[in-house]
Amino acid sequence: IEKLAALGQLAAGVAHEVNNPLAGLRNAFELIKADLTPQHPHFELLELIDREIERVGAIIHQMYQLYGRTPQRPTEFDLGQAVRDVVNLLSRVASKRGVSLQAETADELPRVRLPEGEVKQVLYNLMQNAIQASPPGETVRVRIAGDRDEIAVRVEDRGAGIPDDVLPRIFDPFFSTKTGDVHAGMGLGLSVSRRVIEALGGRIDVDSRPARGSTFTAVFPAGAEISQEEAGDAHTEHDPEDPDC
Repeated sequence: IEKLAALGQLAAGVAHEVNNPLAGLRNAFELIKADLTPQHPHFELLELIDREIERVGAIIHQMYQLYGRTPQRPTEFDLGQAVRDVVNLLSRVASKRGVSLQAETADELPRVRLPEGEVKQVLYNLMQNAIQASPPGETVRVRIAGDRDEIAVRVEDRGAGIPDDVLPRIFDPFFSTKTGDVHAGMGLGLSVSRRVIEALGGRIDVDSRPARGSTFTAVFPAGAEISQEEAGDAHTEHDPEDPDC
């Protein structure tokens, strides 16, 4: 336990120290990019730099979420619409990899009362993993089903699947099965997702078979309550986009 606590403090410290110069780099880069047009011979390199800065920022954000999470306030919203929003965000990513991303949402789902940003983060991580696991030409399907008590979002891919000996480790921090993918990140997505959803009173179920793909199911409660103490702490949360945090 002491080693895990020390690791958490180290990760949070590294995220803080890296975030400050990254914010400066991002601001300086935006000024440079604004002076160049798409006709510039090196404009594609600027696009590459932009994507990589965003990827580093996303990794830092995940480290904050994993080791320094403060609950957000719950609000009432349509979970089906939240799924569609995340699908729209990731459609371009899927298209670049030759993967189709499809969502099937039920017509009559009860509205949920949850922290919408955290719910979308969990969905984003699961869909992004499914896209990365899928070979070109395949389809990632997202399905929603639920009742008054809980709603399940199933994310299905037709990738290589996860071997039985690897499956117990997939939620470990910094563990990744995508070692050959340069865009795979640091293996924090599933760790963050499980930590967030369990704090809301939900869970992530996994069904994976080698050569047949994987299904990750995020099961959300219909509502989550946050104590007054937690709500007060939310005002002191470190924002990974704030260079002074």
